Amino acid sequence: MNFKRFTVNVALVLFSVLLTFAALEGALRLYYYNEVDPVGWFRPDPELVFGNKPGFEMAHKTDEFDVRIKINSEGLRDYEHVKDAHGREVILGIGDSTTWGWGAEFEDTYLRQLEKMFDHGNEGRYEVVKAGVCAYDTVDESKYLVGLVRRYKPKVVILNFVYNDAADVAWGGIGRYYVCEEGWLKDNTFLTRMSTHTYLGDILFRRWRELSTRLKKYGKPLFAHGDGWSWDFTDIYNLNEPAYIKVAWDKIFKAVKDMDDEARRNGARLVVVAIPEKDTYLQPGEKGYDFSLPGKRLGGYCTRNSILFYDPMEKLRASGGVGLYYKRDPHLNPSGYKALAEGVRDYLLANGIVQQ
Repeated sequence: MNFKRFTVNVALVLFSVLLTFAALEGALRLYYYNEVDPVGWFRPDPELVFGNKPGFEMAHKTDEFDVRIKINSEGLRDYEHVKDAHGREVILGIGDSTTWGWGAEFEDTYLRQLEKMFDHGNEGRYEVVKAGVCAYDTVDESKYLVGLVRRYKPKVVILNFVYNDAADVAWGGIGRYYVCEEGWLKDNTFLTRMSTHTYLGDILFRRWRELSTRLKKYGKPLFAHGDGWSWDFTDIYNLNEPAYIKVAWDKIFKAVKDMDDEARRNGARLVVVAIPEKDTYLQPGEKGYDFSLPGKRLGGYCTRNSILFYDPMEKLRASGGVGLYYKRDPHLNPSGYKALAEGVRDYLLANGIVQQ
């Protein structure tokens, strides 16, 4: 083989590919010239990688919901809180997108509905601070809590643990993300950085993800229910837990203990709420897997360490089960948030943590 000719041919092929890419990119930029992508609500954070962008407002629309997002001046999806106002007792809720209220108008979010339930007949005795941040996991929340309890001085701290938090911790937590210029979270990989800066890269990446998910080659999906949202959660339900999941649980247990200690130091009580995934109600039960395992693991740890724990699984099952979640999006819908709020309210009242 003529090495020189081979080298020239490879160079010509690469040049042709780059030229084609540049031409397509130019055409796409001209085509989308007058279109402005929506700006997201995330901002970079020096300690926690990202957080909610204070004072931000936007419409959040998908094919399943159309809601308004408004972030207050302190970076919470909440109204403005006045410190030490009228002697109201503060309940602080911390968690991820479920706590934040994904897919719901503010008035329909889980913590806002809980607050209104306590307000009824109490003349606003309780004030609920809604400190949810999408994509945070339990380890991140333990760091976030430190400043929150000192700022708001709550009587009760509700840690909302969604089952997929175990997978998030196992995958590396918030360190695997970065905030792009448009204010959205992106995976900190070459492919996603490429998709952030080029139109063609974005289209190719989206199509690849959609196709590979459908073909079940994007990670190891859940036992399929065909909704396009299947991710590699399988191992958190595996009765024979892989080593990396056990390491994740050790991190979670330490984070919960740290949060309980922080709450107690500041005169508050920690209540852990384990929120099941939609798949918990969908799966008939696969050999070697238990789709309530994350709740059992966390509940057992809390019981052994005298930490208050509430499992709303039966409440949600009795209130509609899978019907409380969106069809394709994995989050609870407004009815699901209401059922969750009712369950948490009843638990807090039954255990004398708050008074009606």
